[in-house]
Amino acid sequence: MEYNVIHYTRVISDKHNIIGIIGSASDLPIQIEWNKIFPEYLIREPRQYFQSSDRERFLLSRWLLGRLIKLIEGVPVYWQDFAKDEKGQPHHKGYKGLSISHSGDYAFIVLSENSKVGCDLQQHTQINIEDYRSVFSSIEWKLITTDPLGQQFFRYWTLKEATAKMLGEGMQIDFSHILPNPDKGVVMFDQKCCYISYMETTAKYSLSVVSSSPNEHFRLFSGQ
Repeated sequence: MEYNVIHYTRVISDKHNIIGIIGSASDLPIQIEWNKIFPEYLIREPRQYFQSSDRERFLLSRWLLGRLIKLIEGVPVYWQDFAKDEKGQPHHKGYKGLSISHSGDYAFIVLSENSKVGCDLQQHTQINIEDYRSVFSSIEWKLITTDPLGQQFFRYWTLKEATAKMLGEGMQIDFSHILPNPDKGVVMFDQKCCYISYMETTAKYSLSVVSSSPNEHFRLFSGQ
């Protein structure tokens, strides 16, 4: 896998309260039959995507969720326990936090029994950062515009979007009010303090996980 900066592990420890899984289409079984894995409504849902690659990532993310539930609980996922609220935020019975993100070749899932969580995965693509100037503080903007590698934009963007998902608002929230402080491991939103559980940047991708509770432990799995 290209996303090889992260060191994968299959060891589950009770002290790790936030568990994530990342994978690509290459992790999928050969000749997978979706209709034998998912209920009909989950197979119909990705038809809203125009691009076949988007449909594939959608199905990949659900397949990874099933693998993560089985790793944690030892039993296959019961899809009736999975649903979305009126704002499109995913939920799964028995877990306080669930977040899903996919970009480029990868999909990423995080689950937590004890905390609300949000995640965001972004492929580093060519964009006009001036279009996003209004969502960054002056300090963030200076770091972004003076970064020779062009990675700071994605670092701060994934932290903001992960926070928005954790708060349950998604893209409806004003991102300019979300103020990440990676050095202190926190993100401020108005008077609310959120906590950075995980962040990673490679040459091609940025990944962030934000939770509602401090001192949460994070464990990441490969989809392989």
